[in-house]
Amino acid sequence: MRPGGTVLRLLRFARPAWGRLTLAVLFGVLALGSGVGLMATSAWLISRAAQHPPVLMLMVAVVAVRAFGLGRGVFRYVERLVGHDATFRILADLRARVYERLERLAPGGLPAFRGGDLLNRLVADVDAVQDLFLRVLLPCTVAAVVGGASVGLAWALLPSAGAVLLVALLLAGVAAPWLSSTMARRAERRTTDLRAELTSHVVDTLQGAPELIAYGASPAQLAEATRLDRAFTRATARSAATAGVGAAVSALAGGLAVWGGLAVGVPAVRSGALDGVLLAVVVLLPLAAFEVVAGLPLAAQYLERVRRSATRVFAVLDDPEPVREPDDPVPPPAAPYTLSVQNLRARWTPTAPYALDDVSLELTPGRRCAIVGPSGSGKTTLTAVLLRFLEPASGRVTLNGVDLRDLAGDDVRRVVGLCAQDAHLFDSTIGENVRL
Repeated sequence: MRPGGTVLRLLRFARPAWGRLTLAVLFGVLALGSGVGLMATSAWLISRAAQHPPVLMLMVAVVAVRAFGLGRGVFRYVERLVGHDATFRILADLRARVYERLERLAPGGLPAFRGGDLLNRLVADVDAVQDLFLRVLLPCTVAAVVGGASVGLAWALLPSAGAVLLVALLLAGVAAPWLSSTMARRAERRTTDLRAELTSHVVDTLQGAPELIAYGASPAQLAEATRLDRAFTRATARSAATAGVGAAVSALAGGLAVWGGLAVGVPAVRSGALDGVLLAVVVLLPLAAFEVVAGLPLAAQYLERVRRSATRVFAVLDDPEPVREPDDPVPPPAAPYTLSVQNLRARWTPTAPYALDDVSLELTPGRRCAIVGPSGSGKTTLTAVLLRFLEPASGRVTLNGVDLRDLAGDDVRRVVGLCAQDAHLFDSTIGENVRL
């Protein structure tokens, strides 16, 4: 799937929460807009107060400063509240869909994923999706609106100052994120892959700890875990360095915008094109305006991370089901039952060797049959086919003459049961097992 298609699919997936996300954008615009208004009004108030006018001439500006200061905090709180509420709703829906898909895949479709890697997809990769809405979508939309309004205000005061601010904002809001995204693409891909590999290795180590210790393989296993951890640490450090480069470019652009406003503002005051009181507004306005684009380089880096994680999540959602349920299942037959297996062939993945090859048996009422053989001989595979957890490659399994593929899986499992042997129930004393 193309990266752009992955993001668009996430946006379509979040369609039920668009109303809340739009509300979060609105309050985000009000919060950052209040910050810009606070800086501009404060600059004017300080400059005008230096001329010692009557206090009544400053009252509107004083009230505006108070309003912007209070509004900034209140709007920011509401924006975070609404934005996180919408995002958590999206995550809850996505996580539920992943679990529903896993229910359809288990157990026949799970061998395509390592246990630790699957755990990483369910936890870390799903959690990373929230960054698209909280750290990419909201900041970019708010930055576009508030940044445009700031340029418009500066342009209204002094066109040349507006042009300087526009160029600086484009440098910090477009060029810096592009540079950060370009540098982060490879680093984020490496970080995501190493996180999944490290998680899989740790899970495999914990699950196989008794065998590893028994055969003296634990030192090599722990050494590999240490190597993966160091590689993951280095990849994370490179990712952080990429974010630092983007932040540096953004800070440089902000400083240039202040000095540029001063460079065009002073001559304008001398020529009479700009009121001297407004010079402070022209110079200090970029400081507040650049707050809206300061996080965009990091947002570009998060976007790369979201793309990679979402691709891994959608790989689980798009994985074909190992068993095809019939569109119109037939009713289950009545007891007594006769189970017949005819020339059965089955395997877990399309490229794996056949675990069952031309197997036939018949169980009539009252008859018992034992399937014996070493590990890997196909006992579990036969059980999975009989329970409709695995699709046979060829052959037939019938119940009273009805092919199991024509029955609903739940109806089959009401007739064919499995009592699995858990090893931990029988690895202690006889007395303890009797108490169990």
